[in-house]
Amino acid sequence: MTTVSVADMPSGSSARGVPGARAWAWILVAAFFFVLNGMELLYWTAELEVPGGLHLVLRALALIVFWRLLETECAPYRVTFPFDAGFFLFASSFLLLPYYLWRTQRWRGVAKVFAIVSLWLGTYLLCQAAAWFLATE
Repeated sequence: MTTVSVADMPSGSSARGVPGARAWAWILVAAFFFVLNGMELLYWTAELEVPGGLHLVLRALALIVFWRLLETECAPYRVTFPFDAGFFLFASSFLLLPYYLWRTQRWRGVAKVFAIVSLWLGTYLLCQAAAWFLATE
């Protein structure tokens, strides 16, 4: 196994040169969607309203998760995104994420956008099936 020190990493992106950084970013997105939909399931089964503070925390977490995914996906193409611009990215992520993935990876990038949508839909349906199963008992 190869180890990479911080001194070996180029400035501007921590994703470049780190083995498995892309895989970990995708795992983070899948885990985030599972937690997001799972929290909604838990509150729905308990017949409670999701607190506003939890919505704020999840939105802030989404900002970090999708910024990290975009950074790791575009790092091999030398496109970097400072976290300061993250609020702009989050506000228009439905436009910018597909745009930058298309710009850097063409059809593979479009497939990755469909993978993100599929991950969200899959975790949503899984949580809905779990809610249906819990409601029928």
